[in-house]
Amino acid sequence: MPGGEPVWLDNCEDMDLDYLFGFVEAYIFSPPDMKRPFLLYRTSKNTLIFPTGEFVGVYYSKELKYAKTIGYQVTPLCGCIIQKMDPCSPFKDFVTMLSIERIKAKKKGNESQAYVYKLLMNSLYKRFGINPQTSLIEICNYQRYLKLIQTYGFVDADKLNDSYYIVNYKTSTERNPDIEWKPPKIAAVQLAVEITACARIHMYPYISREDCHYIDINSILIIGRLLDEVISSTKLGKLKLEYASYDTIYVAAKNYCFFKEGHVDVIKHKGLTKELVTLDWY
Repeated sequence: MPGGEPVWLDNCEDMDLDYLFGFVEAYIFSPPDMKRPFLLYRTSKNTLIFPTGEFVGVYYSKELKYAKTIGYQVTPLCGCIIQKMDPCSPFKDFVTMLSIERIKAKKKGNESQAYVYKLLMNSLYKRFGINPQTSLIEICNYQRYLKLIQTYGFVDADKLNDSYYIVNYKTSTERNPDIEWKPPKIAAVQLAVEITACARIHMYPYISREDCHYIDINSILIIGRLLDEVISSTKLGKLKLEYASYDTIYVAAKNYCFFKEGHVDVIKHKGLTKELVTLDWY
């Protein structure tokens, strides 16, 4: 995992990508005939796409190295180079302990405790990538009120009485001066990026399969079968088989159903109308 003091490097065109570790801005060429592109790109309209052709973006070095192995052409331009942490997996023991305790709780039928362990595991990396922009609500006097409503992060305010006001504002916004920039002290974005990047690399061989018809944050739906050696409901890093031999209808993201004669229908529908959706609707 990345750690230590970052070093900025310009003019990396002649450097070997294999010797770079950190966050690299690179010129990328993706083969036009690639059916399932690997590298994502955020457009000017803030939309994530998986493009082919030529583009420039900032990526974690491990992603760029993997992209080269599947046909991408990558030319480093500049980047923030970071040291490798020792040990390289600082949370291995912690996450392993949570996984073991979750399995014990499920065996005992304690679903609430098992759910807490699941949340702790899932939210670990997210906590390091927390958004530095924070919403605050402050009750203050008139002088403080006048100051807050002129800040870049001001949202709204109300008068409580003749002496006090309640003000809603944001700190550490993009427009705040550097002197007012106060990101969370326990944030470490580079760790969150490492984990999500490695997860994308790990999942790509499954996502790029011809028989993969749907993907979610942590799941895939395929027509074929996976090797038994990659499936386990208890081992970390392996895939859990949830459903098999079901007919399926996909409508949109987080909106699909499974059904099989003699079995309970499985309906996945995110939104306020979830309780109204039935198999007949599909």
